[in-house]
Amino acid sequence: MAKLTLVEPEVGTKNSVADPRIPTALKAIEKVINGEIEGTNNLEAEGVKEANLEKALQEKIAAKVSGLEIAGHAVSFEAKSGELCELNGEGITATLPAATANRLIGFYQGVGGTTTINASSKGFKIYGDFVKEANSVGLTQHQHLWLFATGGRWVIVAGECKREQAYGALTGRAVGTEYEPSITRETEVMLSWTGLNPAKGMILEIGGIPVTRTITTETGLISFRVGAGVKWKMAAPGGPTATVETSYRTL
Repeated sequence: MAKLTLVEPEVGTKNSVADPRIPTALKAIEKVINGEIEGTNNLEAEGVKEANLEKALQEKIAAKVSGLEIAGHAVSFEAKSGELCELNGEGITATLPAATANRLIGFYQGVGGTTTINASSKGFKIYGDFVKEANSVGLTQHQHLWLFATGGRWVIVAGECKREQAYGALTGRAVGTEYEPSITRETEVMLSWTGLNPAKGMILEIGGIPVTRTITTETGLISFRVGAGVKWKMAAPGGPTATVETSYRTL
């Protein structure tokens, strides 16, 4: 509605003209009280433009819904609850505060290099889908994280940190036994064997399906990938005759 204007009855005016003005005015007041304002003419009359109001509302709503407000950082700093930290420096460290319950901090790596997000200085650990009891995690360009504090730890609730992708230690494996490297991630397996009886041989099975011809060399080394939740084994129809070791690299 336009700027509210009321026409009052005038003394001496005929009743047939003056009387209708009263319910008309009361109806207009009722609409304003009930919030039925259509348009922004009244606001503009006071110097508040519709475009400015729209922008302010969008910014406030975005901040309230996400719980974060953007803050740029180009050097090492201590992060604060409620910030979306835009990381604009290479090789910097973001130190997390104490994991007081319901704190929320976001990170976005805007440049090359790696930022270290450190929780250990306050005595807390970071947990996530592929992170467990980490003192720190890293972010590379265009990666992001949202971290939520539970009171005793920092939990990754959105985004993903840098994957370290390092091979683990060599581990002995029993021939004929199935192994599941990871429930949630694809894994590269580096497998070596020694002491194989060529007359008996072995066959690599992934997900219950043979994927190699019979291996008959006494010693050897192969690598293969196993999908998330998939098992592998070295099948030995003639009985286990070799010593097998593997090293896993989670992808």
